[in-house]
Amino acid sequence: MKLYNIPNYGKFEIHNILLDLNGTITAFGNIPADLRYLIQEMKKHFEIYVISANTRDTLDEIAEELDIKAIHIPKSKAESQSKLTSLRVLDPDQTIVIGNGNNDTEIITQAAIGISVIGKEGTSIQALISSDMVVQSLSDAFKILLDEKALIATLRK
Repeated sequence: MKLYNIPNYGKFEIHNILLDLNGTITAFGNIPADLRYLIQEMKKHFEIYVISANTRDTLDEIAEELDIKAIHIPKSKAESQSKLTSLRVLDPDQTIVIGNGNNDTEIITQAAIGISVIGKEGTSIQALISSDMVVQSLSDAFKILLDEKALIATLRK
């Protein structure tokens, strides 16, 4: 758990990080090299979950490799709703969401802090405008979340 006090923005007690898989953790199915170390650093403060409809059929393998918890959602027209239901179980007020797709928009909006990644697979316009913050990679997001002053510099009003 980590406490963030962002001037004129809010006070947050964050227990969870909820990550989209494709385009957020992976780029074209590959895990960036520096992510393994950063995940271990993040796990000192947060429970980390990866959520996916498992487009590339790699969810369990990647979750096991990174030693994080996998949340499967069905491939359907209701992916956004399934992700939102999972976020509600975790508690949106105690969760940071990081994603990049249209099906991440609802959870980005409802989370305590929502972050979009404009990585190698891009990001949807809806995810982008729904976010509190936008970063170039998941590694950048993790570095900012580990350095409260960097988060404050971006989000304070």
